[in-house]
Amino acid sequence: MSGLIGQLGARSGVLSPTGHVVQTKRYTTTSEQISITSTSYDTTKTIGSFAITPKFASSNILLMASVISYSNAIGYYIFIDFYKNANDVTETANLSGYNHGVCVNHYGGVWQSKFMMFLDECSENSTSEKTYKITAKMNTSGGTGYIGWGANSPAYVVIQEISA
Repeated sequence: MSGLIGQLGARSGVLSPTGHVVQTKRYTTTSEQISITSTSYDTTKTIGSFAITPKFASSNILLMASVISYSNAIGYYIFIDFYKNANDVTETANLSGYNHGVCVNHYGGVWQSKFMMFLDECSENSTSEKTYKITAKMNTSGGTGYIGWGANSPAYVVIQEISA
């Protein structure tokens, strides 16, 4: 029996197979629109605030979002990523660690809806509440971009705790 429990990933007597969705949270932003001019990710330039408290310390968090964004021709590209903060991690506005984020919008004079996804492997290994947001930076100095398009087109975010 202990082999079967081990294979299923027992935690405190609760069976949760690896890869199982433990919980799902869904969020919609309000009338947020943030102007982005910096070529660095900034913890103060974010939209939304999406929280989840994992039931298991070893779980991963899957982040999925649909966000409207824009970049002018001078900025050329706007790079979009997730922000993360919790009491046991260092606040970051570039959760993926990728210079170009997890989503890119190329200029074209139009607002574009972009889908982004990232698996946060939660190296802190805790059940502390995690707060996520959407953040961005510009490719080129002097450019301007936006994340969020206001009340007419909010960002939609789904967060899932996935057992590891």
